[in-house]
Amino acid sequence: MHFKISFILILLISQNSFSQQIVCSAQDSAAFETKIEAFQKLPMETMGNTIVTVGKSFLGTPYVAKTLEIGETEALVINLQGLDCTTFIENVLAFSLMFTKEQTDFNDFTKTLETIRYKDGKLNSYPSRLHYFSEWIANNQLKGLLKDITAEIGGTPMTKEINFMSTHRDLYPFLKNNDENLAEIKASENYLNSQEI
Repeated sequence: MHFKISFILILLISQNSFSQQIVCSAQDSAAFETKIEAFQKLPMETMGNTIVTVGKSFLGTPYVAKTLEIGETEALVINLQGLDCTTFIENVLAFSLMFTKEQTDFNDFTKTLETIRYKDGKLNSYPSRLHYFSEWIANNQLKGLLKDITAEIGGTPMTKEINFMSTHRDLYPFLKNNDENLAEIKASENYLNSQEI
């Protein structure tokens, strides 16, 4: 029975006027604590080494699609038990940034993950999530969390029609019957279509 009730919804965690909706299971909370304890025992001299060490800690974690599509409204989902490509990168980056700042608190983790996952670092709504990875890279570079070196290592600029979410709204619970969310996603897509990839 405890598997069916796997998610605990914590509403309005406040600290220094920081508040958000968080979805985190008891298993994920325990996994967070286990990772923190393990990482504190490891030497992490450079950011590169830290990222590799943290990334390897997720070896064996199953690939799971749509882990963020939970509930009736957008919430900060903490899921360390199953990851897709983007949530893997988000969690590795969040833990790595925390360790460079010597942070170990769950609230620090949620703040860091929110900063990474959402436009300008703020969860405002479903469309505020960085859904397209090209936008994720650009926005996180603006926040100073990473540097896009694609051009430096020989990447060639291209353009591509970005419209998958708006043309497949039935695949996304928060778009299916929500015209306001759809309009904001279309605006993001239009912006991305004006940018080089």
